[in-house]
Amino acid sequence: MSQTFVSLPNFIPSLPDIDASLATIEQAFASFITLDPDVRQSIRKMGDKS
Repeated sequence: MSQTFVSLPNFIPSLPDIDASLATIEQAFASFITLDPDVRQSIRKMGDKS
């Protein structure tokens, strides 16, 4: 069985770009509504044939 290894020295310089992308995604989702567990459980679920 062959194995593929990731070369970290080539990956490390892109970490700031990855962090910036994650920050952008977090900002995009910041306006979404978060529901507490009680509210989520009380929401009707779709049936099997929906």
